[in-house]
Amino acid sequence: MRWTSAGFLAALLLTGCGGSEPSENGDAPGSAIEVSGTGMGAVAPPSNLPPFAPVYPGASVTTTTLNPQEQDKGMMVLAAPRADSAAVIAFYKQKGEAAGLKTGMETVTGAARIIMMTETGESGGDTERGLQVTAAPDEEGGSIVTVVYVGGQAGE
Repeated sequence: MRWTSAGFLAALLLTGCGGSEPSENGDAPGSAIEVSGTGMGAVAPPSNLPPFAPVYPGASVTTTTLNPQEQDKGMMVLAAPRADSAAVIAFYKQKGEAAGLKTGMETVTGAARIIMMTETGESGGDTERGLQVTAAPDEEGGSIVTVVYVGGQAGE
């Protein structure tokens, strides 16, 4: 898998969609991606969260995305009502480092922040485990957080 900041999420969401002919109703066999949540309330976190990508303390999960064909990958969106972007990124950076991940990219644009971590610290190439976190302020002083990960605990 290519690990790039722009293409990672698209690759995660589209993995398994190619190579199959669509059925008459437009669905490609075996290409279902499970999306949970409405973005308006708490839903259960993904079942395959790795130790380096837990739910941020005090946050609620609003949306999750899992590809059943690649059960070690996933994404969750969090509402973190009392956390600013810097605190969120610091939390995930500490979790990633504790799991042996290295920072490949860290970006600050105003109050929004992004961090990408892999085992090698490089943003390109194949990786068995990786983490990308985006945190941006919401209207009420908290943060909206997107956590994309590779190396989840498949089947748990």
